[in-house]
Amino acid sequence: MSIGGLQTGELAKLYINSYEDEALSAGGKTYSVYYNPTTFTTTYGVTYSPDKPIARENYEPKGHKFNPVTYAFELMLDGTGASQPSGHAPTGTVTDGKLDVDGAIKEFLTLCYKVEGATHRPRFLTLTWGTAMLANVVLTGVTITKDLFSSSGSTLRAKLACSFREFKDGASAKAEERLSSPDLTHTRIVQQGDRLPYMCEQIYGNADLYLQVARFNNLGNYRNLQPGQAIHFPPLVSSSK
Repeated sequence: MSIGGLQTGELAKLYINSYEDEALSAGGKTYSVYYNPTTFTTTYGVTYSPDKPIARENYEPKGHKFNPVTYAFELMLDGTGASQPSGHAPTGTVTDGKLDVDGAIKEFLTLCYKVEGATHRPRFLTLTWGTAMLANVVLTGVTITKDLFSSSGSTLRAKLACSFREFKDGASAKAEERLSSPDLTHTRIVQQGDRLPYMCEQIYGNADLYLQVARFNNLGNYRNLQPGQAIHFPPLVSSSK
């Protein structure tokens, strides 16, 4: 019985799918790992604005952005023939049950690391494990450790410590930025009779901040606001102000 291309009881393999473009539509190639990683590390992060609010001395940062998610795992390549992976055959030349480790390393670097001639950058990747698509990523680093060699000098066993960073195509990145980015500047339209100190009192609870707001808006005469004029009230300003 076959489920998702695997025979029942077989262990699903991790695949690294490689593409020429960020839309993942051209030049698709696949690298099948020899053994699945024993650990798979996912890191999430947030960067906060270091700036200080205009209205308070004590401040918990509100300006922030979500960092790209990063992934790290270690791949093992074994060319001794002592044990065989379950599931689909690994990427690379296999002769008499033995993997060409140097060839598998070269193929990994070609698909994940080396710069494409047409795009002048490394290829775009997806990580797929079984029926689950884990992430769209680019390779950020790989450390290759070879620890066993044949009498001829070819590599019999190696480990590849890989790190990746997620990417989003341009349209998705812009849409997400619009949804997740905090509104760092309040904008108010001047109404008849509005005065800048009064507007600062409404927004910040401190009318004395009107001079800083005037400087921020390059107002030559803050006493002569015009109806319909847009005034920007920044919740964050440089700590030097």
